[in-house]
Amino acid sequence: MKTNLKTFLVALIFAVTGLTEANAQLDLRTCGYGCTSNNYTITDVYLSATDIPGTPLTNTSCTPGDSQLVYMIASLESNQNTNVYHSRFFADLQVGDNTLLVNEYLGTLPSANQGQVPKLIYGPFTWNCGEELTLMNPMAVWKTTPNNAPDPVNFDCGDYSQSQCQFTTDLIVSTPLAVQFEYTACTSGSEAVVSFESTTNGGTQPYSYAWNFDGGTLIGGTASNPIVSYDINGGPYNPTLRVTDINGNFNLTVYTLQLDIPDELGLITDSTNDDCAGGNGSGSFTASGGTPPYTFNVDNNTTGGTTALNGPPSTVLSFTGASTGSIQVTITDSADCTTTETITIGINDAEDPQITAPDDYTIEGCDTGAISDLAYSETAVTISLAQLQAALGGNGNASDDTAIDTITYTDVNADNCPTVVTRTFIVTDACGKTANDTQTITIDDTTAPTIDTEAADLTVECDGSGNTTELNNWLSTNGGASASDSCGNVTWTNDFTALTEGCSPQTGSAIVTFTATDICGNTNTTTATFTIEDTTAPNITTPASDLKVECDGAGNITELNDWLNSQGGAVAEDTCSSVTWVNNFIKLSDDCGETGSALVEFTAMDECGNLIKTSATFTIEDTTAPTFTVPADITIECDQDPSDLILTGDVTDEADNCSTGLEATYTDSVAPGACANESIITRTWTLVDDCGNTTTADQVISVVDTTPPTFTAPADISIECDEDATDLSLTGDVTDEADNCSTELEATYTDSFADGECPSDVIITRTWTLTDDCGNTATAVQTITSSDTTPPVLSDLPEDDTVDCDNIPVPAELSATDNCGMADLTFTEEQEEGACSGDSIITRTWTAVDACGNETVHIQIITVEDNEAPTLVGELESEITVLCDEIPEPPVLEFEDNCSDNIEVQESMESTNDGSSSTYEITYIWTVSDDCGNVSEFTQTVYVLPSTIIEAEEDIALCAEDLFVANLFDFLIGDYPLDGEWEVTEGNITLNGSEVNPISFDDVEDQYTFTYVIDDEFCPSRTDVVITIDEDCEDLCVDADNVVISKAITANGDQWNECFQVKLVDADGEENFIRECEFVIEVQIFNRWGAKIYENMNYDPDTDCWNGNSHSNSFGSSGTVPTGTYYYIVNLRNSGLKPFAGPIYVGTN
Repeated sequence: MKTNLKTFLVALIFAVTGLTEANAQLDLRTCGYGCTSNNYTITDVYLSATDIPGTPLTNTSCTPGDSQLVYMIASLESNQNTNVYHSRFFADLQVGDNTLLVNEYLGTLPSANQGQVPKLIYGPFTWNCGEELTLMNPMAVWKTTPNNAPDPVNFDCGDYSQSQCQFTTDLIVSTPLAVQFEYTACTSGSEAVVSFESTTNGGTQPYSYAWNFDGGTLIGGTASNPIVSYDINGGPYNPTLRVTDINGNFNLTVYTLQLDIPDELGLITDSTNDDCAGGNGSGSFTASGGTPPYTFNVDNNTTGGTTALNGPPSTVLSFTGASTGSIQVTITDSADCTTTETITIGINDAEDPQITAPDDYTIEGCDTGAISDLAYSETAVTISLAQLQAALGGNGNASDDTAIDTITYTDVNADNCPTVVTRTFIVTDACGKTANDTQTITIDDTTAPTIDTEAADLTVECDGSGNTTELNNWLSTNGGASASDSCGNVTWTNDFTALTEGCSPQTGSAIVTFTATDICGNTNTTTATFTIEDTTAPNITTPASDLKVECDGAGNITELNDWLNSQGGAVAEDTCSSVTWVNNFIKLSDDCGETGSALVEFTAMDECGNLIKTSATFTIEDTTAPTFTVPADITIECDQDPSDLILTGDVTDEADNCSTGLEATYTDSVAPGACANESIITRTWTLVDDCGNTTTADQVISVVDTTPPTFTAPADISIECDEDATDLSLTGDVTDEADNCSTELEATYTDSFADGECPSDVIITRTWTLTDDCGNTATAVQTITSSDTTPPVLSDLPEDDTVDCDNIPVPAELSATDNCGMADLTFTEEQEEGACSGDSIITRTWTAVDACGNETVHIQIITVEDNEAPTLVGELESEITVLCDEIPEPPVLEFEDNCSDNIEVQESMESTNDGSSSTYEITYIWTVSDDCGNVSEFTQTVYVLPSTIIEAEEDIALCAEDLFVANLFDFLIGDYPLDGEWEVTEGNITLNGSEVNPISFDDVEDQYTFTYVIDDEFCPSRTDVVITIDEDCEDLCVDADNVVISKAITANGDQWNECFQVKLVDADGEENFIRECEFVIEVQIFNRWGAKIYENMNYDPDTDCWNGNSHSNSFGSSGTVPTGTYYYIVNLRNSGLKPFAGPIYVGTN
């Protein structure tokens, strides 16, 4: 719903002001003037209560809709030093939606030295408070001399020229402050969302707004256009608005409207389905609730129907010619509330009939003649619904959304065992639509044959070939069983597959089930056992025989086992199974050595445990002599002991076929040798076994002297070329001269010489010789190498060093000397990459080599390091200051390094923004590192300031009852958004939006702190409003109902209503206890345009008497204000009561 002040008819303005004459005059704007002048500036156009010089009403307020007589005055200022004459002013005055012509004679216009000069350009006329006035297409014309004045009424285009005229831009007329608002409302459920729009005009912008939503909850919008939620179950609601312009003017009487909350917007739907798919469905959507007029929109139409609207005004959207489908319609009212509804069009008789066949069932029988319910028929049979529902099997049924015409069934026979009949039921409705379902009827023979004679068991003696004939005869006669069946022949089968093996492969048994089966597969069984047994023992065809063997010393195990395994040569056979032999052998008797004998009993047993026995003896004897290997003939030195068998040898391989632990013995005979220290020894060895068998053998030992003497030659040695090779103290002498038979021996030597590898080298071969008394000789060779092994000497050696990667030194200059001649000096350099691109190891090598290849090497290691961090290319502001809604992105920086090409940059950010204030710091951090880990850090600190400063009034002191009616937004200063949230920071109290929920006066605390929180990521803020409860007004001395204020003043001397009175009366009517309450009365009186005409901030009704005396803002000079209606504001300071405001009539005539 929208509400607005009605604009007075322009015709009324014409009638009041008599504009007919002006409109009859020529409008010089139609003359086609180019208007090249730019002499004047109109600085302001305003309404005035009087003619020139005027009383501007801009700094007053008025009640929208009230009428008052006004003048329109413009302030002109010239930039020329001379006056102009006979000027006129033309414009289109737009009043609301209407326009009228302004054609006013201005006369002489001032020069520049006169400053701004007011000029009446229109009026007087009656103006309605709240109407906006705009002068459109304004033009001024004039003449430069006072002569030749144009006719003031019948002037024409030739009286003026385009060089003496000026167009200006459209001019907004300044008017008194007119506070008003409009609203629209959308209802949903129990909630109405009301969007207020302040249509306040006049005064001087910007405005500040003080809303009282009378129980509504602010949910969004702006200060001038708030959005409020109301419970439609409450009310009535009378929201109010007080507006204060930048000059402090405000509406004395708050503007209020009683909300007319509409019902929830809805659509009432009605429809008729399509009959028989004929495309004849119809329906309608009827608007309800909301705020007319309505706009209908067809969102979707799949019916093919045609839509139409009634009206205007349109309240119903109807449709015809609809087939199946849906129509979706959205309605929007004048408050932009919307709702959507959908109508779905169906088809009458849209469904096929439904039929359910009776449940399948099975009956005993042989053919279709067994069906007793609804007889078998291969042609269609018509039945009733009752017959279908009662049919065998149960659960048969049929239905249709209209009516059933016929129900039939037809049978199809599958002629097998069992017999299966498929019965198809068909239902047909009145529209010829059909449906079908099938029932399966199974006719089955489930009776088994009768066993007349049971099968009998049979046992036979094993014949070694499976007793096949007897088994087949028994199976083919079904074990002697017989059977019969009431429905036909019987067929016999059995489950025999094989005998279960018994004690042997040729014996065994089988439990056989014989099955009698009728033509429908019904079966009956009988069971019997067929058995093959073996009770006959084996037959020995060859008995066991004795055996004697020569002792082998190991028990003759192989021969014994072979004899035992061959059953001592015995042979047996069996008709039905294989034969297994066992014997009773335990051990042989213990005779000499490893000889002995045993009597053994052999038993033959078939697989079924039938036994037969035979016996024989096994004997071991020893007739073989022992054997051994005599030691080989040997020659020993004269100083060796011939009785040392370790030296001369002992017999080996003592062995006997039947005895163990034998030990050979010997005897010696000695004969002289070739000399006194030599001899011939014949040694005879003898070995006897346990059974007395004996063996002998001889060994010859020769004693000789063939051992040469021994000594130790000096070790090979190398000497320098300038040393004496014959100096045995230098080169060494033999040691350890010894012989096994001779003493006092002395070694000698001889030398031979050869060239070495270089001119200074000589190879000396020294041969040492030592001979004993028997001519045995020993020699040894010593090699003496005379060579040059002394390397050259290097001087001025550089030390290892560590340097920066960009400060590597040049190689040093070295010199070399040698003891044997000149030395060659060479230099090499190698560089090894380090752990990073700026690090490396330089190895510098100097090598000095003499003629014999002796060399001296000096190595210098230079460690190259990168210890310098990357640097910034260009400049970076370390600190900047920005507004919170203009925070820049971090700058893009460039870095360089002295040695590394690969620079790693890590960017991070730190912020002190904790959401409580728009004043905080952001620190951008760049951490830059090169390949070698050298790190530098660069930072930029961004000092963030709020883009909008929200401040709170200071030293706020309220009475408790004022706190409960206050709107916290009234205490904020600045251009602030309304989408923040209020919080209670201090005090035990709760809020409803921006208003304080009342509590008991006894619970009121001394001070409360409320915080307005703007929760924005970049521009958060927290503004504290601290309200102190005024102690002087905590306890109310009086209630507002006790205050009586004058409604009229008639200062005519009749003693009635002579002065403006403020009285307090108690319940008994007693007056004037203001002093008892220690109140101070503050009185302000305003005229209808908001101008203050009287003020007394300590008004005493007994001594002060305002009776209509005038003020400087009043009209005229009579000393009293004109008779009329005025407005008062009375504040009882320290009372704890709100200020009182209202009209008062003043009669001064």
